[in-house]
Amino acid sequence: MREEILLLANSRKPGGRCLAGVRSDGTWVRPVASAEGAAIPVEYSVVSGRALQPLDIVEFEVSAHVPRAHQAEDYLLAGPIRLVRSATASEVEPFLDSIAQNVPSFVQSTSESVFADELEDHGTPMDSLALMRTDRVTLDATQGNTPRARFTRDGQLWSIRYTDDLRYPVAANGELVLGAGFVCVSLAEEFSPYGTAAPRHYKLAAGLILE
Repeated sequence: MREEILLLANSRKPGGRCLAGVRSDGTWVRPVASAEGAAIPVEYSVVSGRALQPLDIVEFEVSAHVPRAHQAEDYLLAGPIRLVRSATASEVEPFLDSIAQNVPSFVQSTSESVFADELEDHGTPMDSLALMRTDRVTLDATQGNTPRARFTRDGQLWSIRYTDDLRYPVAANGELVLGAGFVCVSLAEEFSPYGTAAPRHYKLAAGLILE
């Protein structure tokens, strides 16, 4: 089955890259390398020598829908990814605004993670991708090895890890103030902080689309 999506995230993930985007009807697709949600090999995220990036329109074949408890949008990639063309922010802004109107349950709170047992109680695979409009994004690398994206949505302040390491690089111990646009938020794989705390899924700023 062929999929064509507007790419909204290309972020790092152990073992490769995590790509995600939306179809023309606004539904989300995350191509994965296995039914267990393995990362896409890095070479699949590079087309004609250029890393894929948000606002690229790409197409690829998938063999099956493979949703998991914390990621309902996963599809098993069955071949290489082809770049159709690149869109501009102004061209797709109304479409992105319509996507941002949908607020999945995992982003209805500004907490930086969701406990794994909450997903088990949910019963059905949870939506794990969202687009959030903001007036300004600040990338902050002063608090640790992984920069954080700080932004405000509907008057609420967010501060979550930023994992698109290919665009808008932040110097160690520095900050980068960016303009208005959209933040693609993704729910990560299960992780137990310090190896002993209750397992949880962190919310990640996986892509930025600036106006």
